[in-house]
Amino acid sequence: VTDSGHTIGNPLSLYKRLFNATPEQRIKFEIGPSADSLHWEELDEDLSLEGFFDFKRELNYAAI
Repeated sequence: VTDSGHTIGNPLSLYKRLFNATPEQRIKFEIGPSADSLHWEELDEDLSLEGFFDFKRELNYAAI
């Protein structure tokens, strides 16, 4: 949820490791030192905020 109250997100299916993880595994994440990334140690998954909101990638998936 943004400061303006908007909720922004991508389908979980775009992130195979997160998609295949259990709900318990998904909630076990750490915020990166610069507060601009998320890390799931157990899943060996890292997402930067820039990558998470990469709308070009989302559009490429939509074109498939």
